Amino acid sequence: MLKYLFKRILATIPVLFIVSIVIFSIVYIIPGDPAAVILGENASQEDIQALRTRMGLDEPPIPRYFNWLDNILHGDLGASTANGTPVATMIANQIKPTLNLATFAMLLALIIALPLGMWAAYKKGTWIDQAVTVISLLGISLPSFLLGLFLIMIGAVKLRWFPVSGYVPFSEGIGAHFNALFMPAFALGFIHAALIMRITRATLLEVLNTDYIRMAKSKGVHNFVLVAKHAFKNTLVPVITIIGQSFIIALSGSTVIEAVFGIPGVGSLIVNSVSRRDYQVIQSVVLLTALLNITVNLIVDLLYGVIDPRIRLDR
Repeated sequence: MLKYLFKRILATIPVLFIVSIVIFSIVYIIPGDPAAVILGENASQEDIQALRTRMGLDEPPIPRYFNWLDNILHGDLGASTANGTPVATMIANQIKPTLNLATFAMLLALIIALPLGMWAAYKKGTWIDQAVTVISLLGISLPSFLLGLFLIMIGAVKLRWFPVSGYVPFSEGIGAHFNALFMPAFALGFIHAALIMRITRATLLEVLNTDYIRMAKSKGVHNFVLVAKHAFKNTLVPVITIIGQSFIIALSGSTVIEAVFGIPGVGSLIVNSVSRRDYQVIQSVVLLTALLNITVNLIVDLLYGVIDPRIRLDR
């Protein structure tokens, strides 16, 4: 296991290097001059050029890239080209709401998806199976922002159970924190619940048709024990895979939900940075997202060997 982990960590180095080149190249292809955006439309060309020089934007791309990469390797993400604030500080202030939102969304998705997916497989061909199928199709088809607006109309405006928008830090109370996050987390997690539900049902149906399950059933093993204990654990590898990918998508795709519910997360940070041509922030956020993607995939691969000892990771 340790040997496999060491190999995977080494393999991430060239991946991150290539990703950093792509990020740097794409950002500087984006039209627009950050110096002109900062100074405004009435600025003279001399002032714009002077600011470009101070910001290092008139340097050749290749030396600029290696300077940026060297700073990152030393833990310096640079400063915002718009207001001079350290990028690390800006990300640290806004990554907690995004992480909390994505984590809560995935918890809600698992609470919804796993029991319903198992129930649908157990009740194959019945109205329960059909109802779960309809719910999963609805979750896949319904955009998260549209579901969020619907939840605001019902849960906040009519029933007044939840706040319309805003974010309450965990330090200000557990109840208030989860109350403010419930609607955006449900809107973000419902589509992932639908995907996990379908994967759980399909995989569990395959396992229930295997010989060892038929043998256990012929020996009189209770149906609930048969599904929950013997069959479900053999569906965890594909289910864990889709959970890991869903968490990555929830992290990187929370921008719209954060905008709908007024959550000050990384999504709003990246949108504001794109509008201001704030290259330092854009590069750092995208690189951080890539690093989180690699980390989550590594954790998923390690869980394979824990869940199923037949998977020898060292080989």
